[in-house]
Amino acid sequence: MTFIGDTQWASSELLEFIGHMRNGDISYISQFDVQILLLEYVKQKNLRDPRRKSQIICDARLANLFRKPHVGHFEMLKLLEMHFHAKETVNGDGQKGIDSDSAQIDSGGYSDMPSKLCSDKRRKIHKKIERESPANLEDYAAIDMHNINLIYLRRSLLEDLIDDNGTFSDKITGAFVRIRTPCVGQKQDIYRLVKVLGEIFFTILTGATNFHETRV
Repeated sequence: MTFIGDTQWASSELLEFIGHMRNGDISYISQFDVQILLLEYVKQKNLRDPRRKSQIICDARLANLFRKPHVGHFEMLKLLEMHFHAKETVNGDGQKGIDSDSAQIDSGGYSDMPSKLCSDKRRKIHKKIERESPANLEDYAAIDMHNINLIYLRRSLLEDLIDDNGTFSDKITGAFVRIRTPCVGQKQDIYRLVKVLGEIFFTILTGATNFHETRV
């Protein structure tokens, strides 16, 4: 492909094609508009391979543009990028940026620049996360075994608290405890968490002696 002068926005091969489709007008149009012209040309000339609709048979004009006898539909659109004049842009930090059209194209006609940019972006995001302040304490916690084990009062703790008759009710009301639900036919009992709503005292009388037991 050939670029003539710094002011030429596309290669001479692409400008020749655009001039053919626009009655000699080669003023600037976007890459998207060029793709529309290209697909319109393929339809007009019936250049799709009848055996493989995704393949385009290149006539003399398209062969001059793509240097191939056949091109895939998406490959054809990708190869257009090579025909646009690459321009360097300057970002706000005064550093030179690379226009997406100037990425190096491999022998298959595809650029490896997008993958490199994505990889660099992911690394920057990971570094930013590492520098972030500790997680917000108001964020929701994950529902997993570790966190579930942290929220309910264990039996050993309840046994320690039950001797404190003055504040026992205040300490356990609103807390969660784990209770066992026997299931008929199941090899293992099922446990579930329930919220303590209050304290009720009742007495259990054994057959041998008047044994009093207070339970919650």
